[in-house]
Amino acid sequence: MECTGPRLIRSLEDVQAYIGDPSVFELHSSIDKLEDYERYEAIQDFCIDLIRVAKVGEDHFKQIDLQFSSLLSDRFSQIRSPSVSEPTSNYFSVYNEAISLLSRLPSVPQRLFSLPLHSTRTSGGKGILWDSIRDGTWASKYVVEEARSKFSKSVSDPKTVLLQLEEMQDLAWENMFVTSFIDTNNLVLILKICAAGKRPDLCLAHQLRNYVDLLSEILCAYESVRDLANIGFPRDFDHSGFQSGTVNHNFFYQDHKTHEQELQIVQIFLWSAWQRTVMLLFYYIVGVQLWQGPSSEWSELLSVHGLYRLEELGISDYRGEDCDLQSVGIDDSSIVAYETLFSVFLVCDWGVRAWTMLEAIRGSQSTHILCKREKTIALKTLFQEIHRYGAVDLAVLLGNIQHLLPSSNSKSTMDVEEVGHLLSQRHASRVDDEIIIWALLSSEQVPKNALDFWGGHEKLNTAFLVSSAPRIQGHLGYGWCPDTPYIRPQERFIDLGKNLKQYYT
Repeated sequence: MECTGPRLIRSLEDVQAYIGDPSVFELHSSIDKLEDYERYEAIQDFCIDLIRVAKVGEDHFKQIDLQFSSLLSDRFSQIRSPSVSEPTSNYFSVYNEAISLLSRLPSVPQRLFSLPLHSTRTSGGKGILWDSIRDGTWASKYVVEEARSKFSKSVSDPKTVLLQLEEMQDLAWENMFVTSFIDTNNLVLILKICAAGKRPDLCLAHQLRNYVDLLSEILCAYESVRDLANIGFPRDFDHSGFQSGTVNHNFFYQDHKTHEQELQIVQIFLWSAWQRTVMLLFYYIVGVQLWQGPSSEWSELLSVHGLYRLEELGISDYRGEDCDLQSVGIDDSSIVAYETLFSVFLVCDWGVRAWTMLEAIRGSQSTHILCKREKTIALKTLFQEIHRYGAVDLAVLLGNIQHLLPSSNSKSTMDVEEVGHLLSQRHASRVDDEIIIWALLSSEQVPKNALDFWGGHEKLNTAFLVSSAPRIQGHLGYGWCPDTPYIRPQERFIDLGKNLKQYYT
């Protein structure tokens, strides 16, 4: 594990002093109480305030963070020394756990989009990309001091800068204030999670989920208006969903050359805060499930809007090699060895087939992995070690393999819809094997085929039937029934005539 964690704009001690006892501090925002248009209007005002404070000088991150922290509390507007009152009985244990969790977070979030190194428009015939990099003004404002020299090298030809653009994107992302520093609200979340520990606090879980949903709304609203500005809508564009004049003035094109960069900086800040918050939500819920056992009530809290963005980037979390589980050594019982084993396990053949999924679910309490030199480790132990000591961005991937989490009752039946979802991307070797596995996990009787399987069901959630699964053919009254849960790739298109086809996914 090589995580060092993000940087802090405020010490953890100060944040702990501001909120008092983390276990009683409520994660509520004033926006939560609003509905419909008033809610959207409040989110819009909040985004505008973020843009305004982003225009300050070198303290832009501190000002953005101060404004952003108002989502949870106005206490952070008063910078003061830590409280001298007697600390709570678990103060030091919570603090030490928080330091450990913080150090295991990625130092920067994953990069989703390009950085504000260029502009789609020019002002006075001068391109923002070349001017701001050549004179060093971009780096002096948005990049941490020790990395600024790498952006102020004298380059005589703009083409040379363009050739180095991708390299500069990665370098800048790793050294920007808004990516390398963690926001105060996430420090509050870390303290709350560490105060709860392994205790299943459903109230806290819902508060975390509601906060994630609010950040998703803010990020979506911000990006929607930014998209309008980027495609060239005029600043006097009128829409009933926007406050007249206010949004247009702050979002849409302005003459000064840093405007678009400031808009992008706020977007990167929101993306960074959202990604870290989602990670902490997963970390807490997965931890509860590992030690208390999984349940549908807790699993549902992991269905986060916009999560596909992280899933698209998830391949970068793979830290092993293309190798067999038995080639991974765990002799030293180090967390690095466990992380490598876990990474290989996530993508190995055993984890993507239908029969092995049945094995994993039914044997969740006693499944062991055979490693190099015939060393073994219980799957449950591996998961708990990764969650407790490993990199957080790796540990949260446990949320995507809910069926492998140890269950207190591995012999209980599961909903037919849930099993169908699990089997939809896992294939079996022989025809009708998927149906047999489907039945073994969702009922007590083993059918002969798909027709026999569906004949034993009296009711089913209709939304489950909206899928691309092939249907039973040639049997009256059963044409709606999936012939298999395994969804194979299909070519979809609309015939436009004249030998033209519109393909879609």
